[in-house]
Amino acid sequence: MPRVLISSPVRYDDGSGNIYDQLNRFILRIRGWGRLSKLDNPEAKQDMIGRFVADAINEETCEFISPQKYSEEIRELIKYPVKYDGAVYIWDANTNMILDFDEVPDDVRELVAEAMNKKLLRT
Repeated sequence: MPRVLISSPVRYDDGSGNIYDQLNRFILRIRGWGRLSKLDNPEAKQDMIGRFVADAINEETCEFISPQKYSEEIRELIKYPVKYDGAVYIWDANTNMILDFDEVPDDVRELVAEAMNKKLLRT
């Protein structure tokens, strides 16, 4: 596994769309407002995705399985498999943008995509 520069555990900041690591460093932001804004309760859906992604990262980096249960709705919001595009975004199977990164290494981006796919398969 590549050297990943995340100080785990990470946390999702409800309402902001951002995930931070244990040292309060910005890791990523949940995206997709073009699609989410057309759904009921878009803010709640963004927060559900954010918590799901943070749990996925923590499960991958801390070997901690979150007790949080996700409904089938998460599989409707994020279609398996997700892929890192080699630039700054992670997209789902329906080419919906899920999140983007700022100044983080590619191995962090790849880890997040892999962690999300593993969690989607377990959900």
